[in-house]
Amino acid sequence: MKNTKTKFFSAITIATMIIFLCSASKNQQSNSKYLTMQAIESALNGGAKIVIAFPDGQTQEFDLSKQGSSENASKINKVINALSEKGYELISSNGLQVTATYIFVKK
Repeated sequence: MKNTKTKFFSAITIATMIIFLCSASKNQQSNSKYLTMQAIESALNGGAKIVIAFPDGQTQEFDLSKQGSSENASKINKVINALSEKGYELISSNGLQVTATYIFVKK
């Protein structure tokens, strides 16, 4: 009799934990706020810039100098650090010679 009750309460406890963990995971995923940053180092018509798209749809732009300069690398690094200080974590980055895309998520 005791063995049956123990198994029953163990099964209920495990089922409750699974339901709790699944609902916590869904809540965490739906609250994610993504930010996209593009660094465009085009030398054409002075179009080199950083464009940031915030989760709320707002955008912000910063001018960069000519393509491939160390000044640009420093400015991109400063912007990434500033976003980190605002609570964003870099989760992905990719790019070619003239355009790099960085994806951040709000912590």
